[in-house]
Amino acid sequence: MGWNGVGHLAEVERRMDADQYVAILEEHMLSSLEESGIPEEEVPIFQQDNDPKHTSKKAKKWMKDNNITLLDWPAQSPDLSPIEHQWVLLGDE
Repeated sequence: MGWNGVGHLAEVERRMDADQYVAILEEHMLSSLEESGIPEEEVPIFQQDNDPKHTSKKAKKWMKDNNITLLDWPAQSPDLSPIEHQWVLLGDE
């Protein structure tokens, strides 16, 4: 999600692994960035946590190959992800 919306949503099939994560990035993230309205000269910063599928060699290579800038995320950090707060709100309804 970004300042102008959530972008494309993707269905997660069963338990996500690095292969499915990269496939979702490939199929949904790049097109979401293109349609986001963010000017090409502005480099968006992508946030993810230290989940093993996010830090896998395959995911790191995909990010590097697609020039995606990642937000540094300390190991063993408290969950500061804004999406976690959204899940709580959705569960309360």
